[in-house]
Amino acid sequence: MSVPEAAINERVSQTTPSADGLTVEVANLLDEFNNPLSKIRSEWLELYERDPGALIFHHPDYTGAELPFLPQSKLPSLIIVCRREGRIVGFGGLLPKVSKSRYVGGVGPNLKLHGYRLIGNRFLTGGDEQVHARLLEAATQEVLRRGARYLLIEDVDQESSLLNLAKSYTQRGYGIYSPTSFQVRLKITLPRTSTEYFGKFSSKTRNTFKRKEKKLGPIKVVRCSSADQVADFLRDAHQISVNTWQTEQFGLRVKNDPADLAQFTFLATQGALRSYLLYQGETPMAFIIGNQHRGLYRYEEVGFDRQFHALSPGQVLLLKVLDDMFGDNPPECFDFGMGDADYKRMLANVETTAGNIWLVPPGIRGRSLIAYLNGSRSIRQCGKQMVKVLGWYRKLRQKSRLGKAAAAPTATEE
Repeated sequence: MSVPEAAINERVSQTTPSADGLTVEVANLLDEFNNPLSKIRSEWLELYERDPGALIFHHPDYTGAELPFLPQSKLPSLIIVCRREGRIVGFGGLLPKVSKSRYVGGVGPNLKLHGYRLIGNRFLTGGDEQVHARLLEAATQEVLRRGARYLLIEDVDQESSLLNLAKSYTQRGYGIYSPTSFQVRLKITLPRTSTEYFGKFSSKTRNTFKRKEKKLGPIKVVRCSSADQVADFLRDAHQISVNTWQTEQFGLRVKNDPADLAQFTFLATQGALRSYLLYQGETPMAFIIGNQHRGLYRYEEVGFDRQFHALSPGQVLLLKVLDDMFGDNPPECFDFGMGDADYKRMLANVETTAGNIWLVPPGIRGRSLIAYLNGSRSIRQCGKQMVKVLGWYRKLRQKSRLGKAAAAPTATEE
């Protein structure tokens, strides 16, 4: 049974004390952001600044940039604050998330599934496992109380304490589903100099890198890191994105809309934006979208215009980006994110495993959702295996990824 809309939209403010001296408060995020007398936002910022594991996405102003563009949902945005003796020691935020069943592995009708996602993919706790447990307990209670279908935690490392804690909830009847499955995650731990890094490659490989760059002819690489560059970057990255294979498969990746503008501008004002464009003359060929914060570079998105596929513009740009990093403000770690690829394996020197998970509430409704998604996955895997056996898989994949640029949707068609 769904929760009545009036109950969902009520202002939340509850305090739950416990024997361990911790107090947990749940509040409506919009109410707190719109209340000039609220202390929660300033406390959130304080914890963000002192938690060494905080990502740039945990900054309250990043969430503030997202709020106007959240999907339409009856679920309110929530803040969960944990205090010990009145001082904030833990924070978590839940934002509404609407997933289409087909995009998470389902077959049949493309259903809208309303749930929550965890801000920044983790809680801010300063490493206190007791606080960690209390925050996840409060989050799952809110998911259950509000009739949400799932709590989405993205980009979870397979060895993380958060994943182990989430797995323990299966003993309470919760289900765990991974829309992406767990995948290889590749990274580069950067040495001190480019000579030291590129010296690991054979002379043949280094010469191949040079030939690919030479084949492109005169090129220009532009780094976007300041707010006054954002509009131009988004315009040209959008032009490329319209003609990428990712757009054909997953929809337009760089929309150049107010949401993109707000988020990129925030990252730039925080000194965290580090994205790149590759031009041949005045023609934009490829982009890399990423951000750098506290020594970690996150490689978020890459795309190249398919008409230039034979020239390897994406790989050339990536090598130029690495050169730029060794020359200016090098990160300690370059994180390629989830997903395997030959070019990532060639450049990486660290391998882990990560994935996205749904923590699905107990009950018939939750069990039915898990059964439907797991069943759909089995059907898809059987179909893919059949196509492979018949020899069609490689041809279909090549056609999808390397089709003519004219086949890509235009901006107006999106």
